[in-house]
Amino acid sequence: MKAVVLTARGGPEVLEFADVPTPEPGPDEELVRIVCTALNRADILQRIGGYPDPRPGITHEIPGLEFAGVVERIGSRVTM
Repeated sequence: MKAVVLTARGGPEVLEFADVPTPEPGPDEELVRIVCTALNRADILQRIGGYPDPRPGITHEIPGLEFAGVVERIGSRVTM
């Protein structure tokens, strides 16, 4: 899949459009095909190093806490 990723800490120049692996939803998660997204203040703070990535253990830092899309798959324990 394509994503905007953080390649380093800094200004907008550290944002890069890249191919990243499509994630698999965990048992309590859903996979959303994102149609649009935005960067909010937390994403900007993450880019400059002032806010940790909210998803520990990931390979790529992908900003974009705000998004809209379509649920494609759900985890085994998702009920609503």
